[in-house]
Amino acid sequence: MTPEPLVRAQTATQVVRAGGLADTCRFFSIRADEEALVVGLGMQRAGSRSRPMDDSAWTKVLAAPDPGLEELDGHFVVLRWSDHRWQAWTDRLGVRTLYLAPWRDGILYSTRLDWLCRCTHRHALDLDAFGGHWLTFNQLTTDALVQDVERLGPNAHAHWDADAGLRRTETPWTPPFSDGDDGSSFEAALSAFVHPALPADAR
Repeated sequence: MTPEPLVRAQTATQVVRAGGLADTCRFFSIRADEEALVVGLGMQRAGSRSRPMDDSAWTKVLAAPDPGLEELDGHFVVLRWSDHRWQAWTDRLGVRTLYLAPWRDGILYSTRLDWLCRCTHRHALDLDAFGGHWLTFNQLTTDALVQDVERLGPNAHAHWDADAGLRRTETPWTPPFSDGDDGSSFEAALSAFVHPALPADAR
């Protein structure tokens, strides 16, 4: 039995349901014909501190034609859709992910692989992808562990429209390297996220 969704949205071609924690499941009406959903937590640098993104910060980011989500930190999946177009993004480290599978005449997607497999009756393991877990805590590949299921890995973008169908790109983040870097930029970034500016600090 699945919990009651926090978000219900529907267009002529799409049905969206989302749940979880209210603080990390946010719905946005971007334009008259476009809506968005954020599941997870985004973080932005604010000087020497980091700050969790609130609704106003997300609204500003999501309203841009290219939201530039690869510049954000945190763990999140972002969806943005209209009647004839659908897009999804994952955070640049791939902490949160989205699974997609063909289903009936469309595409079913979920952050929960077990729910997606239950709905689509896909249960066969992809042994090549499963091998990416060998003796490790984290997965070394970005493939889904079940056959005929796609996974959006780190810094991924999926785009669907009626003309082109589904397209996806994945550009895993790598740290920049410089011969002149003494480690101070890493220290500043680490300090910012270890000591975030939480809402209680703003008072």
